[in-house]
Amino acid sequence: MRTRSSTFVALLLFLGPATVFPQIPFQALALGANAQLVALLLTADIAVTLVLAPFMGALSDRFGCRAVVLCGLATAPIAFWLLSQADSLPLMFASRLLMGVSLAVRPALQTYAVAEIQTGKLSLTPGLRIEPFVVDGSRMVSAVVEESSGAAIVV
Repeated sequence: MRTRSSTFVALLLFLGPATVFPQIPFQALALGANAQLVALLLTADIAVTLVLAPFMGALSDRFGCRAVVLCGLATAPIAFWLLSQADSLPLMFASRLLMGVSLAVRPALQTYAVAEIQTGKLSLTPGLRIEPFVVDGSRMVSAVVEESSGAAIVV
C-alpha cells in the first residue's frame, strides 16, 4: 500500500500544476491582465519555490520529510481551489504563490522516496515504469510539430 500512496503523492505534486497551467493565461486575460502581468503570474510559483526550497529542506531535516511532504500536499488542493474561484488578479496571484509553497516540497519528496527505496519499503516495480509515457508523449509532440511546421522529428 505504501508504494501506491508514494506514487500517488508524486503524481499529485508533479502533474497537478501542469494540468491547470495552460488555462492560467486565458483566465488572467479575461480578468484584465496585460502581457507583463500574465508573465508574472506564470512565474510567481517558480519564484516562491526557488526561495522556499532551502527552507523546506531545513524543515524536513528538523521535522522529517514525511511531515513536510504532507504540508505541501495540504496546500496544493487549497491553491487549486483558490485558482478555480479567482475572480480577481490578486486572488490569482495568491493561488499561484500558494502553489509555489506546495511545489517547494519537491526536494523533500525526492529525499523521502530515496530513503524509502534504500530501506526497501518502496520498490520500483515494472508498474511504475515511466518510459512508455515518455515515448508516447514525445511521439505526440513530434506529430504536432510536424503538422504545424512541416518539419519531421524522428523519435
